[in-house]
Amino acid sequence: MSSLEHRKVQSRLQLLHADGTPVANAEVQVDQKSHDFLFGCGAFDAVALMTRAKEENRAFLQERMERWLKLFNYGTLPFYWGRYEPREG
Repeated sequence: MSSLEHRKVQSRLQLLHADGTPVANAEVQVDQKSHDFLFGCGAFDAVALMTRAKEENRAFLQERMERWLKLFNYGTLPFYWGRYEPREG
């Protein structure tokens, strides 16, 4: 098994016209637009970039965030509830 076998599946599609008859000899392109799998890690640099980045660090953090966004579709931010609501209510 290749290292990507767990990410692949074979499927069979039947394309139909509006009247229910099969589409024959049509060229079809299928593009995956999204998926339910979240792939990410800590996104703490996003907060630093948006709130307190010094001018000399801003370019570095901006480039790092652009690379991060190309790789991940999910991030954990450092917002811990206890800091915002020290007492319930």
